[in-house]
Order: sequence, then C-alpha cells, then structure tokens
Amino acid sequence: MKQLILVILILAISISAQENNKGRVSLTFGGEKIDLPINTVTLQKEKTILLTARAELNSENIQQLINIKLSLKDLSTNDRVIDNSNLFLFEFRTRRSKQSLGNVLLLSLDMNNDKSDVQYSERGIQWEMASFHLDMDITEISFLENKLRIKGKFNIESWSKESEEPLKPVVQIKDGKFEIII
Repeated sequence: MKQLILVILILAISISAQENNKGRVSLTFGGEKIDLPINTVTLQKEKTILLTARAELNSENIQQLINIKLSLKDLSTNDRVIDNSNLFLFEFRTRRSKQSLGNVLLLSLDMNNDKSDVQYSERGIQWEMASFHLDMDITEISFLENKLRIKGKFNIESWSKESEEPLKPVVQIKDGKFEIII
C-alpha cells in the first residue's frame, strides 16, 4: 500500500511539473533584464497556425505580463517562418507596485484588415508613436520527448513624434528570446 501511494505521489509531481513547464520569455527593457515563465499556451489551426503564449509574474511588488500571438505557416522543422500575412500581437506590461502606474507597450499587426498599431504609455502618459521596427525570427522548432518546442528571438524599437531626440527610440526592447513548450 505504501508503495502504491509513493508511485501515485511521484506521478502527480511529474505530471504537475510537465504542466508547469510551458517555457520562458526574456527581454531587456530600460536596462532591466526581465525573465518570465510562460503560464498559458494555445495553438490553433486556421488558414495558418496561430500560436499564443502568455507569461506573467504577479508578486506583491512587481506585476509583469507578456503576451505574444503570432502566425506560422506550418510547424516544419525546416521552414521556420512567421507568417506576417495574417496576425501578430506583442503586449508588454510592467509596474513596480500596485499603487504606481507602469509601462505598457502594445504592438499589433492585423494584415487581414490592413491595420498596424503601436501604443506606448509610461507611468500613465500616452506617447504618440510615429513608427516602429520589429525584428522577430523563429530559431528552432523541434519535437523531442513528446514535447513541441518553439524557440525565437526578437527586438523592438519605436519612435515618437513627441520625443526631444527624434532619432532615439522611445521604446527599445533588446535581446528578446522565447521558448514555448507544448
């Protein structure tokens, strides 16, 4: 009986660990390195494959959220191409305490409706964004040990008409990396 309980406990811990390991998203924003565990992953097959990952940290002093939604042509390990003909969304929110206003970056591309939008607010002040540059690549798609792993990297820069230094980006996210495990 004790052995049966031990086996059930080990299986429960193993299954729980598998469910919790959905990957990570890391980036550098404002000189600060941010590394968050992915909490939710969804995969939908429509005209293309829509992949959504949500990473968040909610503690007493820090609230951070990263949402990524992108479209892939397929899950081939040879052809790792993001399909920009459909949809892309990147949302980043961070604040230091529940009382303070933080930073919010929302970048969305909806090619079905010919819309692109970038919004950025810093401590409650909304910036009017003039342009942005997104560099995102899928670096690896692999299927090992019954897990689909999708790795990628990204950098985002955005400029504002209101900036005192118009050639310097108002928003700069560097060294962005993600590993999504399904």
